[in-house]
Amino acid sequence: MSTKTQAQQPPLKAKIDVRPTQMKELLEHAGLRPDGRYNSYHPEIRLRISNDQVETIAYNSAKGAITYGDYQSEYFDGLTVTNGETVNAIVNPYKMQEGLKLLLNQRQKNNGNSPPLLHIEFHSVDNRGYAQSYTAEAGLKQTRQCPTANRAKNRFPTGVTNLFNSNGRLCISGSPVPTVIQTKTDALMRITKAGMEVNHGDSFEIKVEGGDFCIDLNNKNGGGVSGVLSSDVQGPDFKNAYGEAFAQVAKSLDDGKVELQSGQDQRLAVIQEGDHYRAHHVIAPVKKT
Repeated sequence: MSTKTQAQQPPLKAKIDVRPTQMKELLEHAGLRPDGRYNSYHPEIRLRISNDQVETIAYNSAKGAITYGDYQSEYFDGLTVTNGETVNAIVNPYKMQEGLKLLLNQRQKNNGNSPPLLHIEFHSVDNRGYAQSYTAEAGLKQTRQCPTANRAKNRFPTGVTNLFNSNGRLCISGSPVPTVIQTKTDALMRITKAGMEVNHGDSFEIKVEGGDFCIDLNNKNGGGVSGVLSSDVQGPDFKNAYGEAFAQVAKSLDDGKVELQSGQDQRLAVIQEGDHYRAHHVIAPVKKT
C-alpha cells in the first residue's frame, strides 16, 4: 500500500451507541461502584472494543480482586470499529459515569427530555491500540482524555479471560474448581450488609458445610453474623475467608440469580449473567481475622 493510500485511510476508532441505563449498568459492573456517593472500587477499567463485543477488565491490586465482563453486540444499540479489529480504552468508571450524567442532566434542562441514546466515540488511537481520548454526545458533546497503558494505575491482568473454561468454570492450575453454588442476590446482599455493620467487612467466611451454603462473620468483640442461604450446591464442602472485595462484589450485583465457584483454599468466582452479558469477579482468599 502506498504512502498516499495509507494517508487516505480513515483513522482507527471505535463507536458505541448505547442507552444511558445500559452504560450505567456496564460501568457499575466493571467498577464495582455500590452507589452514586463513592468512587469506584476499581480505579480504572480497560475496555476492549470490537464489532462483536466490549470486554471489560478491572483490577484492584491492593485487594486482590479482578473483574472481567463480556458484553455482546446485542447489549448495545450500535457497536463499530473503523479501520481495525479492536480498540482498547482505559477509563475511570466513576468519572466517566459522572460525566455522562452531567450531559444527560444538561440535555434534560435544555430540552425537557433525556436522549434515547448516548453516542460515545473512542479516538486518537496510539500505536499500541489504546485510545487517548473519547467524545460523548447526547445533544451536547463532551471530550475527555483517557489514561494510556503506560499511565494506568494498575496493570490489567488480561490473562483472566483464560481462567474460565468453555463451560464457564473457574480453573486453578488448569483444573476446574470443584464446587458450584447457585443462589439469589437478595439474601447474599442482606447478610453482606449485616456483616459490614459488624466489622466493616474485613473478612467473610464463605463455606459449604454438609451441602449447605453459609456465610459467617465474627468480630473481635465477640459479636457476629451468620446465615445459611437458600441455594443449590454441587460439589464438596469447603471453608475460605475473603476480604472486603467480597462485600463490594455482592453490593454491585443485579437482582436475580448468581453463581459462586470455589474449593478449599482457592479463589472465589462470583458470576452473574444478564441480557447479552456475563460478569465475572475473581477474589483471592485471605487469612481469617
